[in-house]
Amino acid sequence: MNRIGLLILLALVPAKAMGQDVALGEIETATDVLYSTAGGETLKMDLAWPKEGAGPFPVVVFVHGGGWMAGSYKMYTIATQEVARRGYVGASVEYRFAPKHTFPAQIDDVRCSVHWLCENAAKYKIDAKRMGLWGDSSGSHLAALLAVTGSDDKPAGRDARKPPSCIRAVVCYYGAFDLLKAYEHSAQLQPLLQAGMLRSFIEQFLGGKPGEVPKKYKAASPVTYASKEAPPMLLIHGTADELVPLEQSEMFEKALKAAGAPVELVRVAKVGHGFAGQELADSLVVAGAFLEKHLKGKGLEK
Repeated sequence: MNRIGLLILLALVPAKAMGQDVALGEIETATDVLYSTAGGETLKMDLAWPKEGAGPFPVVVFVHGGGWMAGSYKMYTIATQEVARRGYVGASVEYRFAPKHTFPAQIDDVRCSVHWLCENAAKYKIDAKRMGLWGDSSGSHLAALLAVTGSDDKPAGRDARKPPSCIRAVVCYYGAFDLLKAYEHSAQLQPLLQAGMLRSFIEQFLGGKPGEVPKKYKAASPVTYASKEAPPMLLIHGTADELVPLEQSEMFEKALKAAGAPVELVRVAKVGHGFAGQELADSLVVAGAFLEKHLKGKGLEK
Protein backbone atom coordinates (compact mmCIF):
# COMPACT_ATOMS: atom_id res chain seq x y z
CA MET A 1 0.00 0.00 0.00
CA ASN A 2 1.82 3.11 -1.19
CA ARG A 3 -0.01 5.74 0.91
CA ILE A 4 3.22 7.67 1.52
CA GLY A 5 3.56 8.08 -2.23
CA LEU A 6 -0.04 9.25 -2.39
CA LEU A 7 0.61 11.97 0.16
CA ILE A 8 3.75 13.17 -1.58
CA LEU A 9 2.00 13.31 -4.94
CA LEU A 10 -0.99 15.11 -3.43
CA ALA A 11 1.36 17.78 -2.14
CA LEU A 12 2.78 18.24 -5.65
CA VAL A 13 -0.47 18.23 -7.63
CA PRO A 14 -1.22 21.83 -8.67
CA ALA A 15 -4.38 23.59 -7.54
CA LYS A 16 -5.85 23.48 -11.04
CA ALA A 17 -5.57 19.70 -11.08
CA MET A 18 -7.58 19.56 -7.86
CA GLY A 19 -10.34 21.62 -9.43
CA GLN A 20 -9.15 25.10 -8.49
CA ASP A 21 -7.32 27.34 -10.96
CA VAL A 22 -6.29 29.75 -8.18
CA ALA A 23 -3.29 30.41 -5.96
CA LEU A 24 -2.96 28.17 -2.94
CA GLY A 25 -3.92 29.84 0.33
CA GLU A 26 -2.35 29.99 3.76
CA ILE A 27 -3.65 27.59 6.38
CA GLU A 28 -3.94 26.94 10.09
CA THR A 29 -3.47 23.52 11.65
CA ALA A 30 -4.26 21.60 14.82
CA THR A 31 -2.59 18.24 15.48
CA ASP A 32 -3.40 15.40 17.85
CA VAL A 33 -6.79 16.83 18.76
CA LEU A 34 -8.63 14.50 21.14
CA TYR A 35 -12.11 13.73 19.84
CA SER A 36 -13.11 10.65 21.86
CA THR A 37 -12.16 8.01 24.40
CA ALA A 38 -13.47 4.52 23.70
CA GLY A 39 -12.55 1.01 24.82
CA GLY A 40 -9.71 2.37 26.91
CA GLU A 41 -8.19 4.15 23.90
CA THR A 42 -7.78 7.89 23.31
CA LEU A 43 -8.70 8.83 19.76
CA LYS A 44 -7.25 11.84 17.97
CA MET A 45 -7.32 13.67 14.68
CA ASP A 46 -5.25 16.18 12.74
CA LEU A 47 -6.99 19.19 11.21
CA ALA A 48 -6.18 21.96 8.76
CA TRP A 49 -8.32 24.83 7.48
CA PRO A 50 -7.95 28.01 5.40
CA LYS A 51 -6.48 30.92 7.34
CA GLU A 52 -8.22 33.62 5.32
CA GLY A 53 -11.99 33.97 5.22
CA ALA A 54 -14.67 33.24 7.75
CA GLY A 55 -15.98 30.22 5.90
CA PRO A 56 -17.66 27.96 6.52
CA PHE A 57 -15.73 25.64 4.25
CA PRO A 58 -16.62 22.11 3.12
CA VAL A 59 -14.75 19.44 5.07
CA VAL A 60 -12.93 16.35 3.77
CA VAL A 61 -12.49 13.54 6.31
CA PHE A 62 -9.60 11.16 5.56
CA VAL A 63 -9.72 7.56 6.85
CA HIS A 64 -6.44 5.66 6.56
CA GLY A 65 -5.99 2.05 5.54
CA GLY A 66 -3.98 -0.77 7.06
CA GLY A 67 -6.17 -3.87 7.17
CA TRP A 68 -8.24 -2.44 10.07
CA MET A 69 -5.30 -3.27 12.33
CA ALA A 70 -2.43 -0.93 11.42
CA GLY A 71 -1.59 2.44 9.95
CA SER A 72 -1.97 5.92 11.39
CA TYR A 73 -4.02 9.05 10.93
CA LYS A 74 -0.66 10.76 10.44
CA MET A 75 -0.54 9.17 6.99
CA TYR A 76 -3.04 11.79 5.83
CA THR A 77 -1.78 14.82 7.77
CA ILE A 78 -0.14 16.26 4.65
CA ALA A 79 -3.33 15.62 2.70
CA THR A 80 -5.39 17.61 5.22
CA GLN A 81 -3.05 20.54 4.72
CA GLU A 82 -3.15 20.32 0.95
CA VAL A 83 -6.95 20.30 0.75
CA ALA A 84 -7.00 23.21 3.22
CA ARG A 85 -4.84 25.22 0.80
CA ARG A 86 -7.54 24.56 -1.78
CA GLY A 87 -10.42 25.90 0.28
CA TYR A 88 -11.51 22.91 2.37
CA VAL A 89 -11.17 21.88 5.96
CA GLY A 90 -9.18 18.65 6.15
CA ALA A 91 -9.44 16.13 8.99
CA SER A 92 -7.52 12.86 9.34
CA VAL A 93 -9.01 10.60 12.00
CA GLU A 94 -7.76 7.83 14.25
CA TYR A 95 -9.74 4.67 15.06
CA ARG A 96 -9.29 1.55 17.16
CA PHE A 97 -7.51 -1.47 15.69
CA ALA A 98 -8.32 -5.15 15.38
CA PRO A 99 -7.80 -7.75 16.72
CA LYS A 100 -7.96 -6.06 20.14
CA HIS A 101 -11.07 -4.21 19.02
CA THR A 102 -13.32 -5.96 16.53
CA PHE A 103 -16.15 -4.58 14.42
CA PRO A 104 -18.10 -2.36 14.97
CA ALA A 105 -15.46 -0.46 16.99
CA GLN A 106 -13.81 1.02 13.90
CA ILE A 107 -16.97 2.35 12.26
CA ASP A 108 -18.22 3.60 15.62
CA ASP A 109 -15.03 5.65 15.95
CA VAL A 110 -15.22 7.13 12.46
CA ARG A 111 -18.89 7.92 13.04
CA CYS A 112 -17.98 9.59 16.33
CA SER A 113 -15.34 11.70 14.60
CA VAL A 114 -17.96 13.00 12.18
CA HIS A 115 -20.24 13.93 15.08
CA TRP A 116 -17.34 15.71 16.76
CA LEU A 117 -16.53 17.70 13.64
CA CYS A 118 -20.15 18.80 13.33
CA GLU A 119 -20.29 19.79 17.00
CA ASN A 120 -17.08 21.83 16.64
CA ALA A 121 -17.86 23.24 13.21
CA ALA A 122 -17.70 26.90 14.22
CA LYS A 123 -14.25 26.58 15.80
CA TYR A 124 -12.68 25.13 12.66
CA LYS A 125 -14.74 27.01 10.01
CA ILE A 126 -16.52 23.81 8.97
CA ASP A 127 -19.67 23.71 6.88
CA ALA A 128 -21.26 20.67 8.51
CA LYS A 129 -23.72 20.34 5.60
CA ARG A 130 -20.94 19.77 3.07
CA MET A 131 -18.80 16.82 4.06
CA GLY A 132 -16.69 14.51 1.93
CA LEU A 133 -15.09 11.21 2.96
CA TRP A 134 -11.82 9.89 1.50
CA GLY A 135 -10.34 6.50 2.30
CA ASP A 136 -7.87 3.97 0.96
CA SER A 137 -8.09 0.18 1.37
CA SER A 138 -9.69 -0.61 4.75
CA GLY A 139 -10.15 3.12 5.26
CA SER A 140 -12.10 3.15 2.02
CA HIS A 141 -14.32 0.39 3.38
CA LEU A 142 -15.02 2.41 6.56
CA ALA A 143 -15.72 5.59 4.60
CA ALA A 144 -18.18 3.79 2.36
CA LEU A 145 -19.83 2.00 5.27
CA LEU A 146 -20.41 5.27 7.10
CA ALA A 147 -21.75 6.90 3.96
CA VAL A 148 -24.40 4.23 3.38
CA THR A 149 -25.37 3.43 6.97
CA GLY A 150 -25.75 6.86 8.50
CA SER A 151 -24.51 8.88 11.41
CA ASP A 152 -26.77 7.54 14.17
CA ASP A 153 -24.63 6.39 17.09
CA LYS A 154 -26.95 3.47 17.82
CA PRO A 155 -28.71 2.40 14.63
CA ALA A 156 -31.74 0.25 15.35
CA GLY A 157 -31.96 -1.76 12.18
CA ARG A 158 -31.96 -1.08 8.44
CA ASP A 159 -34.56 1.71 8.54
CA ALA A 160 -32.45 3.66 11.02
CA ARG A 161 -29.41 3.50 8.77
CA LYS A 162 -30.42 6.26 6.38
CA PRO A 163 -27.32 7.88 4.89
CA PRO A 164 -26.54 11.23 6.52
CA SER A 165 -27.42 14.19 4.29
CA CYS A 166 -24.24 16.03 5.36
CA ILE A 167 -22.07 13.56 3.41
CA ARG A 168 -22.05 14.84 -0.15
CA ALA A 169 -19.17 12.89 -1.71
CA VAL A 170 -17.08 9.78 -1.02
CA VAL A 171 -13.73 8.87 -2.63
CA CYS A 172 -12.79 5.19 -2.24
CA TYR A 173 -9.40 3.85 -3.28
CA TYR A 174 -9.27 0.05 -3.76
CA GLY A 175 -11.72 -0.88 -1.02
CA ALA A 176 -13.49 -4.10 -0.01
CA PHE A 177 -17.26 -3.70 -0.01
CA ASP A 178 -18.64 -7.25 0.25
CA LEU A 179 -16.58 -8.95 2.95
CA LEU A 180 -18.18 -12.37 2.60
CA LYS A 181 -17.41 -12.54 -1.12
CA ALA A 182 -13.96 -11.10 -0.55
CA TYR A 183 -13.29 -13.86 1.96
CA GLU A 184 -14.79 -16.70 -0.11
CA HIS A 185 -13.39 -15.70 -3.49
CA SER A 186 -9.95 -14.52 -2.48
CA ALA A 187 -8.21 -17.85 -3.04
CA GLN A 188 -9.59 -18.05 -6.58
CA LEU A 189 -8.72 -14.50 -7.56
CA GLN A 190 -5.32 -13.84 -6.01
CA PRO A 191 -1.93 -15.44 -5.32
CA LEU A 192 -1.91 -17.63 -2.23
CA LEU A 193 0.05 -15.21 -0.03
CA GLN A 194 -2.21 -12.23 -0.71
CA ALA A 195 -5.33 -14.38 -0.41
CA GLY A 196 -4.22 -15.56 3.01
CA MET A 197 -3.47 -11.99 4.07
CA LEU A 198 -6.91 -10.75 3.08
CA ARG A 199 -8.69 -13.59 4.86
CA SER A 200 -6.58 -13.00 7.97
CA PHE A 201 -7.35 -9.27 7.95
CA ILE A 202 -11.08 -9.90 7.63
CA GLU A 203 -11.13 -12.61 10.31
CA GLN A 204 -9.35 -10.40 12.81
CA PHE A 205 -11.49 -7.40 11.95
CA LEU A 206 -14.78 -9.29 12.36
CA GLY A 207 -13.68 -11.69 15.08
CA GLY A 208 -14.03 -14.96 13.19
CA LYS A 209 -14.69 -16.87 9.99
CA PRO A 210 -17.98 -16.49 8.06
CA GLY A 211 -19.47 -19.57 9.69
CA GLU A 212 -18.65 -18.23 13.15
CA VAL A 213 -19.93 -14.64 12.86
CA PRO A 214 -22.15 -14.58 9.73
CA LYS A 215 -24.17 -11.57 10.84
CA LYS A 216 -21.03 -9.48 11.16
CA TYR A 217 -19.98 -10.25 7.60
CA LYS A 218 -23.28 -8.91 6.34
CA ALA A 219 -23.49 -5.97 8.75
CA ALA A 220 -19.95 -4.81 7.96
CA SER A 221 -20.38 -4.89 4.17
CA PRO A 222 -21.30 -1.57 2.52
CA VAL A 223 -22.99 -3.44 -0.32
CA THR A 224 -25.65 -4.58 2.17
CA TYR A 225 -26.93 -1.01 2.49
CA ALA A 226 -26.85 0.17 -1.13
CA SER A 227 -29.80 2.52 -1.64
CA LYS A 228 -30.83 5.47 -3.76
CA GLU A 229 -30.13 7.75 -0.77
CA ALA A 230 -26.40 6.96 -0.86
CA PRO A 231 -24.22 10.02 -1.59
CA PRO A 232 -22.21 10.28 -4.82
CA MET A 233 -19.31 7.85 -4.75
CA LEU A 234 -16.09 7.68 -6.75
CA LEU A 235 -14.52 4.22 -6.71
CA ILE A 236 -10.90 4.00 -7.88
CA HIS A 237 -9.36 0.56 -8.29
CA GLY A 238 -6.38 -0.99 -10.07
CA THR A 239 -7.07 -3.82 -12.49
CA ALA A 240 -4.00 -5.73 -11.23
CA ASP A 241 -4.84 -5.53 -7.51
CA GLU A 242 -3.81 -8.86 -5.97
CA LEU A 243 -4.89 -8.05 -2.41
CA VAL A 244 -8.37 -6.58 -2.86
CA PRO A 245 -9.62 -7.60 -6.32
CA LEU A 246 -11.23 -5.13 -8.72
CA GLU A 247 -14.35 -7.29 -8.46
CA GLN A 248 -15.07 -5.68 -5.09
CA SER A 249 -15.51 -2.21 -6.57
CA GLU A 250 -17.38 -3.63 -9.56
CA MET A 251 -19.91 -5.37 -7.28
CA PHE A 252 -20.41 -2.22 -5.22
CA GLU A 253 -20.83 -0.10 -8.32
CA LYS A 254 -23.43 -2.54 -9.66
CA ALA A 255 -25.38 -2.56 -6.38
CA LEU A 256 -25.39 1.23 -6.11
CA LYS A 257 -26.46 1.68 -9.73
CA ALA A 258 -29.25 -0.88 -9.30
CA ALA A 259 -30.48 1.10 -6.31
CA GLY A 260 -30.41 4.35 -8.27
CA ALA A 261 -27.46 5.92 -6.43
CA PRO A 262 -24.84 8.09 -8.17
CA VAL A 263 -21.56 6.21 -8.54
CA GLU A 264 -18.54 6.20 -10.83
CA LEU A 265 -15.89 3.50 -11.08
CA VAL A 266 -12.45 4.39 -12.42
CA ARG A 267 -10.40 1.37 -13.43
CA VAL A 268 -6.68 2.02 -13.45
CA ALA A 269 -5.03 -0.40 -15.87
CA LYS A 270 -2.20 -2.68 -14.73
CA VAL A 271 -1.97 -1.11 -11.26
CA GLY A 272 -2.00 -3.09 -8.02
CA HIS A 273 -2.95 -2.29 -4.43
CA GLY A 274 -1.49 1.16 -3.88
CA PHE A 275 -0.81 3.73 -6.57
CA ALA A 276 2.32 5.64 -7.55
CA GLY A 277 3.69 7.76 -10.35
CA GLN A 278 1.53 9.02 -13.19
CA GLU A 279 -1.35 6.69 -12.37
CA LEU A 280 -1.60 8.22 -8.91
CA ALA A 281 -1.32 11.78 -10.22
CA ASP A 282 -4.04 11.14 -12.79
CA SER A 283 -6.35 9.60 -10.19
CA LEU A 284 -5.88 12.63 -7.91
CA VAL A 285 -6.99 14.92 -10.72
CA VAL A 286 -10.20 12.91 -11.06
CA ALA A 287 -10.74 12.77 -7.29
CA GLY A 288 -10.12 16.51 -6.92
CA ALA A 289 -12.61 17.36 -9.63
CA PHE A 290 -15.14 15.01 -8.02
CA LEU A 291 -14.84 16.77 -4.66
CA GLU A 292 -15.02 20.19 -6.29
CA LYS A 293 -18.23 19.26 -8.08
CA HIS A 294 -20.04 17.76 -5.12
CA LEU A 295 -18.75 19.92 -2.28
CA LYS A 296 -18.37 23.28 -4.00
CA GLY A 297 -20.49 23.03 -7.13
CA LYS A 298 -22.93 25.76 -8.06
CA GLY A 299 -26.42 25.36 -6.70
CA LEU A 300 -25.39 23.40 -3.63
CA GLU A 301 -27.48 24.04 -0.53
CA LYS A 302 -25.70 26.28 1.94
